Formats: sequence, structure tokens, C-alpha cells
Amino acid sequence: DMKKSRQFESFVTVKWGDCDPAGIIYTPRILEYAMVAMENWFKEVPGVSWYELNMHLGMGCPIVRAECDFLLILKVDQKVSMEVEVQKLGQSSLTILVTGYNADEAACYKVLLVFCFIERPDFKPIPIPDKYRKKIETYIEICKN
Repeated sequence: DMKKSRQFESFVTVKWGDCDPAGIIYTPRILEYAMVAMENWFKEVPGVSWYELNMHLGMGCPIVRAECDFLLILKVDQKVSMEVEVQKLGQSSLTILVTGYNADEAACYKVLLVFCFIERPDFKPIPIPDKYRKKIETYIEICKN
């Protein structure tokens, strides 16, 4: 897969400490990279940080499902750009595909994440608040064009 046109991207550089003894990225780091992209996306697109959701607004948005496909090897000092695609906007859930690309714009990994908006402290699902839903719907529309 080659990189698509996108509205939001986040960047990381593979560090020495992110790699295993074989010199390639350690498997759990891919999920960590996807989480970096999502934390940045939440601040920019819906316009709220996870800290603010949890500490000030009495809600959260934990991951309830994660999948990862490894497509190409990543090594130390490679720059990775990540594309965030909303695959589904549910009542309480948000399904996102984060794709990491190398400098040649070839897909190296795909991480599927399902988030669920919850109220705290009960951790019961709640509808995605309208002010965030509207911004996510706008993002979806912009990404289609």
C-alpha cells in the first residue's frame, strides 16, 4: 500500500531503544506509535486531550479492541509518518485505522483501534458528545474529498 492523501498525520522516528536485538522495531512499539498518533489526533480533530476528558470532563475514551498488521520492517532512525482514517463512527464507539509509512511512502504497519466513550468513574458507555461527533464527521467528509 502506498500513502494516500490525508488530512492528519503524525510523525515518529524509530529510536535505538525501540528495537530488538535483531535491529528491527520491537513489536509492542507499533501500538505505542499508533497511540501517539491518536493522542495527537484527539487534540487536533475532536479538539480534546485524553487528560482533559478524564480529569476534567468526567469521561474517557479507552481502547476496547486493537489489531495490528505488520507489512514491512522498520529499523533504527527510520522516519515514520502515520495517517489516521476514521473507519466507523458509532453511537459510543470510534473505529480508527492508523497506517505507518516509511520515507518511501510504503505502508509498514496498520493498526486498527476501537475506542469507546465512557463516563467515569463507572466506565459505562455514553454517546459520543455532539461537539466531538460533529468535528469527527467533518473530518470524515474532508478525508473523502
